[in-house]
Amino acid sequence: MLRAISATQIIKDRPGFGQRIIPQLGSVLASPIPASYDPDPDYFFHWFRDS
Repeated sequence: MLRAISATQIIKDRPGFGQRIIPQLGSVLASPIPASYDPDPDYFFHWFRDS
């Protein structure tokens, strides 16, 4: 859980959507593991969408 808090070193590029997601200090990621969850949900994106 601690790896998911203020994980500013994790950057997620989503070229198909024209997005670059960079967590901010104090943010909490749904998943601190950057990966392509295809066809499963992309939890990193859900964090961005729901924030």
